[in-house]
Amino acid sequence: MALLARIVSASMLGQMVVSGPLWGLGPRDFPKWPPFEILPLDFPDAVSFGLFAAAAAALLATTVLPVRFFRWTMGGLLVLLPVLVLEDVNRLQPWVYQDFLLFGLFFLFFAEKNWSAAPGNSLQPIRWLMVFTYLWSGLHKLNGHFRENVFEWLTGIFPATEPLGQSYTWALGLGIAEALFALGLLLPFVWPRRGALVGILAMHLLILALLVRDNWNHVVWPWNLQMMAMAVLLFGPRGGSARFRWRHAPQWVVTTLLGALPALYLLEKLPPAFSLCMYSGTNVEALWYWEDGDMPRNCLSRTAQRVARPDQKILYLDEWSSAALRVPVYAGPELYKRFSKDFCACAKDRMTRGLEITWFPRWAEKRSVRIPCSELAGGAPDQHIR
Repeated sequence: MALLARIVSASMLGQMVVSGPLWGLGPRDFPKWPPFEILPLDFPDAVSFGLFAAAAAALLATTVLPVRFFRWTMGGLLVLLPVLVLEDVNRLQPWVYQDFLLFGLFFLFFAEKNWSAAPGNSLQPIRWLMVFTYLWSGLHKLNGHFRENVFEWLTGIFPATEPLGQSYTWALGLGIAEALFALGLLLPFVWPRRGALVGILAMHLLILALLVRDNWNHVVWPWNLQMMAMAVLLFGPRGGSARFRWRHAPQWVVTTLLGALPALYLLEKLPPAFSLCMYSGTNVEALWYWEDGDMPRNCLSRTAQRVARPDQKILYLDEWSSAALRVPVYAGPELYKRFSKDFCACAKDRMTRGLEITWFPRWAEKRSVRIPCSELAGGAPDQHIR
């Protein structure tokens, strides 16, 4: 348990440093998005940096200090991370959500006075957390958009795999394989379970190779290494089989949040951050558009101007977030609308500028809606469906 806590803490510390502007480490030109309009937190830069420094110190302390300090470092992270997310919902990345649940499990374990006597029960929820992560990640890839939105790009990174990108069979096969690997981790027999473990490790190594080759999404590089190390520690030993602890409350928390709740994403009723839909190709996307004139430089930051597409007269919010914060933008139509008002505030003609939102229903054609600034600012509705 101590080694798992150190691995997760070291990984998250690395990810927070890589995505430093997101947390207040260094300048940022992407606005903060408080998740709740009734609680518009916006701390001064010094306070944001202080919160980041405190969280980083807790992560570092968990990595290097003796175990007796873990209850304090875990408790501190359980307080600091929600405050940071309440200031900016873009900090609620899937790896932050997953690690927060892990920190909760670690805190419960190390807060017990007799924690060293019976660690078996506390390991089981973590094993199930891993199983649910791979299971839903695989199942969510079984949709009509994964091939064109994700698989074609991934396979195109290496010339040898580029032809596979046109095959729906290979794309769906990848999702099925990941789900089967997850179910394989549940096997009580050592060697079949280790066979599934080898498949998991090979998948992470392939993902890392593709990301490194493409020099993209650096923030999840440590997370892939973290998941590989955790998988080996949890499922590699002879006694590393997953058993459901019916009378163990943390087991039910993990089962509810990561086992049952992600099913709502199939009905488009759950934000992607909570759904374990990594690289599924179904996230709601958004862009700002301007139909007339040159790029509105006075309304866009330097980073936004750099990643905008003047020839198409659009700016993808995800590309801006990735360049400015080094993480994908938090996907949510209502948030897109709320935080597009600043872009619209400096518009001279609010009918020719606005927000475009694109949905990717699992087995239906994508649909896009253009909402002009006149409506975002409270004018008469004038949506243009494309």
